[in-house]
Amino acid sequence: MKKSGRAAVEEHIKECIDEAREVRLNTWQAAVYESILECEWFWNEYL
Repeated sequence: MKKSGRAAVEEHIKECIDEAREVRLNTWQAAVYESILECEWFWNEYL
């Protein structure tokens, strides 16, 4: 994912959120993905 860049990773995470919400509107999986999107540590350290 590091090679793909931030935009590609954000798109993938948003797709994961949408998939989790297809099953149920409020899921822990969607909440985790949303937290990752908002996490500066993830973007600064991981990518």
